[in-house]
Amino acid sequence: MMGFCKNYAVDGVSDLGFSIHNANKDLGYFLQLAEDLGTRAEIAEGTSHTLQAAVSAGLGDGNVPEIFENFMTLDR
Repeated sequence: MMGFCKNYAVDGVSDLGFSIHNANKDLGYFLQLAEDLGTRAEIAEGTSHTLQAAVSAGLGDGNVPEIFENFMTLDR
């Protein structure tokens, strides 16, 4: 996964083939499973918030490494 992220962040190549929207959807299924089991997955919750922010910013159709575009808009 980090290779795909490097390809985009350093080389500008988006070659993962898995969209932010799909990652957000699939992670939502996992979070629902955790809730149904009466537990929490806090790292997954944080990741879900990050993916949702990228979807809300209009980046949902981009490949997952393109989430770096959303990070670049955040206040430092």
